[in-house]
Amino acid sequence: MKAQQQFAHALRTLPLVAILRGVPTLDAVAIGTALVGEGWQLIEVPLNSPQPLASIEAMAAALPQALVGAGTVLTPMQVRDVHAAGGRLVVSPNFDAQVVAAAVRLGLVCLPGVATLSEAYAALAAGASGLKLFPAEMITPARRRAVAQDNTCPISAKLSAISTKSMTHPSCRSIWAREMTPHTRCGA
Repeated sequence: MKAQQQFAHALRTLPLVAILRGVPTLDAVAIGTALVGEGWQLIEVPLNSPQPLASIEAMAAALPQALVGAGTVLTPMQVRDVHAAGGRLVVSPNFDAQVVAAAVRLGLVCLPGVATLSEAYAALAAGASGLKLFPAEMITPARRRAVAQDNTCPISAKLSAISTKSMTHPSCRSIWAREMTPHTRCGA
């Protein structure tokens, strides 16, 4: 299945991105396997984690049913590095047209961070697969509703930091309780 098709399927089943921040490479596959076992299909390893490309490579090989990739992707070179490691997902804290273009050229799912409707339109026009509302703490519920209700803005995904209190999907609570510490954050 192509990355874009897998992304669309993931959005229908469990539209959350698990973020493996600071996870050692030796633990990445086991945690990824537990996540996939609970229904997670989108897994991000931030590039500021220990050996992120090795973790992405190991999980991409072991978990082909998951869309594994990187977060904190800031440059086209990092997009190419993620692709070379087998990653098929690129998440950024900001919108950079060159990063989106590099991801689109390589067939990767690209979720740039946006904080305004103007940024959202620009990112989608550049070819972004979806959007990450970031920083989540700064985006009010009213702004989220406005973006969601704008029928002219075909947002495929909205991602933001969440906590256990806002996680309603049973897989979130199950994985959180079994595998993650209270300091771990995941995206939704």
